[in-house]
Amino acid sequence: MSSNKLMKTYKSDLAPVGFYFDIFTSEIFRIPVMPIPMRIDRLFKGESTFFILPDMIKLNLLINELDLVLNMKSFLLTGINNLINFAKNKYKEKTFLTLKPETITRWFEKSIELKTNIPSLTDDFTFLFSEFLKFYAYCENQGIDSKNEEYHSELIKYCENVFVYFKERIEQNKFEIENKNIKRIAQFYKEKKDQYYPEIVSVEVNNLKGKKKKRILSRI
Repeated sequence: MSSNKLMKTYKSDLAPVGFYFDIFTSEIFRIPVMPIPMRIDRLFKGESTFFILPDMIKLNLLINELDLVLNMKSFLLTGINNLINFAKNKYKEKTFLTLKPETITRWFEKSIELKTNIPSLTDDFTFLFSEFLKFYAYCENQGIDSKNEEYHSELIKYCENVFVYFKERIEQNKFEIENKNIKRIAQFYKEKKDQYYPEIVSVEVNNLKGKKKKRILSRI
């Protein structure tokens, strides 16, 4: 089965993917840096994915305040490697073939060429990072390990904070994008007859290699 028949993709899809710290390891995610969402469709075909980055100025201030050290390059490379491994497993599972290294390379090279600004996505992943770092720092400072009952209590608080934040984000049904240095509010979805449909939003994207700008339609 070819990748074209395996999973449908759209050339104009921005396909944003970010990474965050998960709590539990697995066979694939032995270092639990989780890609979200799992846009393996783009990887299957060697098409670009937009990597969402957090606000490093805010994160560095928090990291210094919490007296932590974070190697962001190592974190991102781990997340990308996890996404690749997940895609390779799924590709083999569905096609009984091996995802070609040149396809993975083409995907990565195209992806790192993309630059755009979607402030709400930056804010969201900055929040995810911040909440995890606060949770981690508290447990470390208090000497709480994963077998401790207080650890479970703090973990629940962390998960609840994340849940409440994104629940409110979805209910508000709005996020901020930027085109031609002008910020505006867009919607995640539209409602019609008690049904919800994702909105397609146009964003301006720079290609760092070709120094070209283009508008891409994407479901955020």
